[in-house]
Amino acid sequence: MSLRSGTLARASIAGLLVTGLLAACGGGDDDGDAGQQGTSTAPQTPLVIKVSGRKVDLAGIGTAKPLLADGIRRFGAPSEQEKVGDDACHLRWGDIGVFAIYANLGGEDPCGPTTGRLQGAALTNTRWRTAKGLAFGDPEAKLHELYPDAVANENRFTIASATRADGTREGLISVVIQDGKITSMQVYVGAAGD
Repeated sequence: MSLRSGTLARASIAGLLVTGLLAACGGGDDDGDAGQQGTSTAPQTPLVIKVSGRKVDLAGIGTAKPLLADGIRRFGAPSEQEKVGDDACHLRWGDIGVFAIYANLGGEDPCGPTTGRLQGAALTNTRWRTAKGLAFGDPEAKLHELYPDAVANENRFTIASATRADGTREGLISVVIQDGKITSMQVYVGAAGD
């Protein structure tokens, strides 16, 4: 999927996260074997998604408008990086199942380590889990057990949200269910638009 060149509004980038762009990262073939990563018998440190108020911390990269440099410091060099239009940068850390959108709405390089800010990510690896313990690959029943108030929209369930200044609700963490299990965990950070 390609984006038009030019300035992307915050709503446009947020829309990318809600639409099929990131949903395609869960359960599809575009991740190769990323969904199988982290399934070895060797113990691996879980990668935890935490929410505090309206802020999301993706496995320790921070909640204060995380930069691309923060992602690189935490996860290492991305396996793929592509500038899309003038304002967005798509990155993939294949070994841990991360597809992320970084952006810069102020005219600077969205792929720059100190200018690209995390907008959102799709997570497709068994190491990813929420602070309550819901993990990629878990059965749908565990979702309903841990998050009984999850808001459904077809096969996507929003499990964490926050109220924006205008009073509307904004989804921060959602999961996609296919064949009775979680095939993608998606986070919205929105660092470039705040």
